[in-house]
Amino acid sequence: TAQILDSSDNTITGNLSYVHNSAVSTFNRLVKISNSIYVTAYANAGDSSFSNVQILSVAGTVVSSGLAVRIINVVASEGFFAIAKADNQSVFCFYRNVTTNQGAARVASISGKTLTMKTPVVVKATACQAMGATYLDDTRTIYTFRDQGNSNRGTGKVSKVAS
Repeated sequence: TAQILDSSDNTITGNLSYVHNSAVSTFNRLVKISNSIYVTAYANAGDSSFSNVQILSVAGTVVSSGLAVRIINVVASEGFFAIAKADNQSVFCFYRNVTTNQGAARVASISGKTLTMKTPVVVKATACQAMGATYLDDTRTIYTFRDQGNSNRGTGKVSKVAS
C-alpha cells in the first residue's frame, strides 16, 4: 500500500491509501525518480516471492501504479536486492542471483507507468548481501554490500549506468 503523508507543525496527516499490490509484499524499497514518479521494489508473494519493481505515480495526494515487473526469476530474500535512481528515465536494480551466487545489476527504463528491464550484468563474481544503492548523478550509482567472497567485508562500488 502507498499513501501520501502531509506534515505541518509536528502533525502528520495521511491521505487515501492506494493498494499497488494485492498480494503480500515484503522487503519493500522505494526510490524517488522525479516529483511525480517513484519506483518501489519488493518480494511479491503473488509472484512466487520473486523481487518485483513497479512505478508509482503521484498527482497531488493521489497515487497510481503501473504493472509490476520481475527483477529476476529467483525468490527474493531480505538484503538480497536494492534499487536506486539511475536517471530521470531509469532505475538501477542491484541483486544477488542465488542461482549463480553472483552480484548482478539491471537497469529498468521508465516510459509512463511501464518499466522495461535491460539485460543483466554481473557486477561481483561472488555472493553479495546486505545490499544498498543510491544515485550519484545521471551516469553513476554507488552500491554497498557484504562481500562473502572477501571475508564478509563491507564493500562499495561505483558503476557507470547506461540507460
